[in-house]
Amino acid sequence: RWGRLWVGTYEGCYCFFNMVFANHRLTDGNDIVRAMAAADDSTLVMCTLNGKLLAMNTRTGQTDLVSSQQDGFFLPSAVRLDGKIYMGGDGDVACVDGRRVRWLGLPGGQYTFVSRYQRKLVVGTRNALLTYNPATEQTDTLASDVLHPWVAAEDAQGCLWVGTSSGLYKIAPAKGKGYEARHIDYRQKLIITAMAGDRAGNVVFASADSLLLIRDGKV
Repeated sequence: RWGRLWVGTYEGCYCFFNMVFANHRLTDGNDIVRAMAAADDSTLVMCTLNGKLLAMNTRTGQTDLVSSQQDGFFLPSAVRLDGKIYMGGDGDVACVDGRRVRWLGLPGGQYTFVSRYQRKLVVGTRNALLTYNPATEQTDTLASDVLHPWVAAEDAQGCLWVGTSSGLYKIAPAKGKGYEARHIDYRQKLIITAMAGDRAGNVVFASADSLLLIRDGKV
């Protein structure tokens, strides 16, 4: 975003711009940036392993502490939805809106990632996928038969692709009501822990030493 690449590290975050890396260090030398997302044209929100939420002014490099969890931590996952940043934490998900932080109060559990699907927040647990509707604050189960999901991304056809320890799943609206999840057969065994979608609706994911592309519903 903004022609820059931001990289979370053990020291803070690096900004790659005009073929040069500039480092913005954390004040806590024992902390790690786990995820980041652009909140607006001048603000980068970061979450850390030690439970801190930070907001950086990308023009000045000044970083402010937004929130701190004692004995908490954040997951390496963040997503922007309707101008707000959602970050998975220890047993719940934080919603960052400017300098305000609100915890969603989701059912207690161990969460693995956050993503988005059809203007809803998707939260992965060890054995299910949940959706959270920011407009109604309602939580529903999207799929309960997708085990060990690690990542998810939406395509241009209105489907959600989910990477798990046991392969690739496709979630699509079912006929009538609700959603159905289907395991996608592939010629090699897939263990998927990294996935991303672009603005055109293409989805890229990694498995072992392979990088694969989902385009128009096909791998």
